[in-house]
Amino acid sequence: MKRIAIFLMTLLVIAAVCSGCVKADKPNTKNTVIDYGTSDIYTKEDMNSAIELIKKQINGWEVAKVYNIRYAGDDISTDETEYYQADYGYDEVIAFTSDFHTAFNAGGAWNRNEDYDGWIWLLGRNDKGNWELYDWGWW
Repeated sequence: MKRIAIFLMTLLVIAAVCSGCVKADKPNTKNTVIDYGTSDIYTKEDMNSAIELIKKQINGWEVAKVYNIRYAGDDISTDETEYYQADYGYDEVIAFTSDFHTAFNAGGAWNRNEDYDGWIWLLGRNDKGNWELYDWGWW
């Protein structure tokens, strides 16, 4: 009986350790480096509200770690505003890039256990309102 109890306790410990391993494959933005760059258009507060939407989107993905989120710059954001204004009607567009690593159990559109560099994020808004995340991917 004692051997069975030890065996069951061992299985329980292994299950607990493995469940911790699975949790490591959830999106991790805790240590993500944020690079605000320099902007004559957007404040840090503007950028932070946009970055929170990006993080929220990532949390639904099979991404293990987000290395960084970087402001793409005023030139790119201005160009994207001009390009997307007609299609989406936004007064302003802000652009970011990010690098992340997919989980070991990633599937679907993701390659497993792989780095994705230079992922682009586009967010738009009107009248200094709330940002809307409307496009992402590679260029």
